[in-house]
Amino acid sequence: MLRVNIKKTFPEFELDIAFEAGPGITGILGPSGSGKSLTLECIAGIDKPDEGKIELNGRILFDKEKHMDIKTRHRHTGYMFQHYALFPHLTVKQNLAFGLKGRPKKEIEEKTAAFLKKIKMEGFENRYPAELSGGQKQRVALARTLITEPSCLLLDEPFSALDPDTKELVMEEFLSFLHDHFHGVVLLVTHNMAEADLLCDNVILYRNGKVLQQDPKKEVLKHAVARQDARNPAAIRI
Repeated sequence: MLRVNIKKTFPEFELDIAFEAGPGITGILGPSGSGKSLTLECIAGIDKPDEGKIELNGRILFDKEKHMDIKTRHRHTGYMFQHYALFPHLTVKQNLAFGLKGRPKKEIEEKTAAFLKKIKMEGFENRYPAELSGGQKQRVALARTLITEPSCLLLDEPFSALDPDTKELVMEEFLSFLHDHFHGVVLLVTHNMAEADLLCDNVILYRNGKVLQQDPKKEVLKHAVARQDARNPAAIRI
């Protein structure tokens, strides 16, 4: 279980949110600039809240009052960036092994081989990111995130870099992979209702740095659709 109750203030924006997320995929849905990515950064330890507390599976990651701030590498969170952040000078295998530095060589070899098989990229281990398709890059980035066995997976708009023709297929593959290989807390940031509807179990709706609603996705999306501009009822972005 992930529990977040934090505030962070900027000159023209304030993030003031509180929510809980259990196992499964919880979408953080809202327009650009509403604080979605900032929330993930605070959970991962990349950014620091001004106030509040973050707890994962009973373990405190951040507590302003108690002056607790666990370093990013010790938080047991996996962060997948919007554009994957694969190292261009490293091969697929080397990218997967990057998070395993310091572990025994045999363990690294076994884990990278196992994940290459899981993402169906055996034979691609010596290729570089520039030689991969968008879907392949995404699979490598997801595997690199999961190979360290995080308790919480943080996904920042992982499909935004994909072209529309392959996006739906990749999302379905992604969902199947997660269901088979990860059983912890997943936070998926998106501003696309169709993505949230396909992928998420629960949805947290953001607006201007605050949580408007948190419920099972059907309940949240029903109200979100009702808020769409009546002149554009087919719109899927909020």
